[in-house]
Amino acid sequence: MMEIDDMDRLAIRLATSEDHPDLVRLATLDDGRLPLRPALVAEVDGEILVALSLRGGPPIADPFRPTAAIVELLELRRQQLRASPAPDGEGGLIAAIARVVGRGLRQSDA
Repeated sequence: MMEIDDMDRLAIRLATSEDHPDLVRLATLDDGRLPLRPALVAEVDGEILVALSLRGGPPIADPFRPTAAIVELLELRRQQLRASPAPDGEGGLIAAIARVVGRGLRQSDA
């Protein structure tokens, strides 16, 4: 189980393109697949321990660290985001995030 001190340093955020090497490492450790974007990541002291696609699917997690509580938090956050309406009223918050992430990917590929 995560220690209280670790949870105090826990950050949950959207994955960015800069996280790709860390996500590849995590997927390799966990024998899992990279989560589809957009994805949430949970990090402690800048180290990504868990990643979870907002579109669904299983998480990937560091198998050498106690991450069960963090996985539960990310799954709860995913449920919250799925239940939230999009700011523009179009297709839900997950769809809105996917549109923004998609625009960012197209701009960075140019």
